[in-house]
Amino acid sequence: MVLAFSMALPVMGIIAVTESFNEKRMCKNYIKNKKAFMDKWADEVLLRVSREAIASKLEMTYLECFYKCLEQLCDSVIPRQIESDRQLIANIQQEERHSSTIRRQYYPLKERCQYMTGKLLLVQMEYFYEDNIVNKNFTKGEELGKGSFAIVYKAEIVIGDERKSAAVKWMKNALEDSDSCYSQLTEVSTLLKFSHDWIVKLFGISYEEVGSHNHLQIIMELCDFTLSSQIFPGNDGSPAPVASCSQFPLKSDEIKPSMEFFKRVSTDVCKGLVYIHKKNFIHRDLKPSNILLQGKRAKIADVGLTRETDLIEGESKGTHCYIAPEVILMKLYSTEVDIYSLGILLWELWYGAKAYEQDGITEDRIFELFEQVKAGHRPSFYQGLSPPPDLQKLMEQCWHEDIRCRPQAGKVFDTVKDQSFLTRLD
Repeated sequence: MVLAFSMALPVMGIIAVTESFNEKRMCKNYIKNKKAFMDKWADEVLLRVSREAIASKLEMTYLECFYKCLEQLCDSVIPRQIESDRQLIANIQQEERHSSTIRRQYYPLKERCQYMTGKLLLVQMEYFYEDNIVNKNFTKGEELGKGSFAIVYKAEIVIGDERKSAAVKWMKNALEDSDSCYSQLTEVSTLLKFSHDWIVKLFGISYEEVGSHNHLQIIMELCDFTLSSQIFPGNDGSPAPVASCSQFPLKSDEIKPSMEFFKRVSTDVCKGLVYIHKKNFIHRDLKPSNILLQGKRAKIADVGLTRETDLIEGESKGTHCYIAPEVILMKLYSTEVDIYSLGILLWELWYGAKAYEQDGITEDRIFELFEQVKAGHRPSFYQGLSPPPDLQKLMEQCWHEDIRCRPQAGKVFDTVKDQSFLTRLD
């Protein structure tokens, strides 16, 4: 204690001497020219006070204006809009015209609502989710793949002090496009609501300026493969990296690695679906190319078409052979459409083949495919290569025409995990 005090004495002495020197200098300047000293001191004080006062006044003025606008919006504009929407829905429910006629009439209103929602989402991204905007510490690398709406690149990103590999989804259409703004930012908004081990993780977003336009970049965790690249033969005829269960006799030892892969992927997808459905969302585009493999884990990706269950109005979305009949018929639908897609996915995972191709119906023959599905046609079970009866029954329940017969994702998980149909193979 004494030592610390003795060490502090010189420092305290220097501070005291410095302050005394400054005071003496100010007194000297004051005595030398009292008027000039006081004028300079007054100017400095007034300038400092004026800046603080002006800043405070501006802040209060803008905040007051903002609060007034917000109050009017919450107390008047939004309630009136909600009441108008309720009246509109009531009018639509009483309509006796064909649904397609009603849809055509209200399509411009839908487009306008999506445009407004897109703009609101853009404001939300810029001002309320700034922590998720990653414009620095982000390096884009090689191209991994491309589609109609986006190009995916490999990237390196720094999060905190940790450097990670990532996948960047660069959107082709600029955010200034009203349709693109809505669809792209809806995907980001949905990803921000999801946090689950069996759903691809969002690291953040970024904007890239190309000319006078901004292109959204969605930065996600990098996975190893798509499920489709592992279970389907290559375009050059090369065999799939993972042998399908259908290639081996059910009671042989050779089938066990393939069966284990089937079980692991199926249960992981079900876990992801259970989470999505509990959040009151529907994926709407469940298929092998939207399942990513990371080590021994399968994760659901590409939530671009995911919507809340109370926002589905009968629009046809998804990939053709995985689309449920109620979607084809433009009916209202819910989470059961994902279960239908899951049944098709399980079939493809078992056979290592694309659904309906064995019947000569390819993806490009859309009208024929939809007519077959509406008539009750489903993928066929090959004689001698069929899955165990209980598993086959599970697939048939998933793609049943009656949505009430389709099990929930949790039930599918329990059935596959229980693997009673597998234990009978021993």
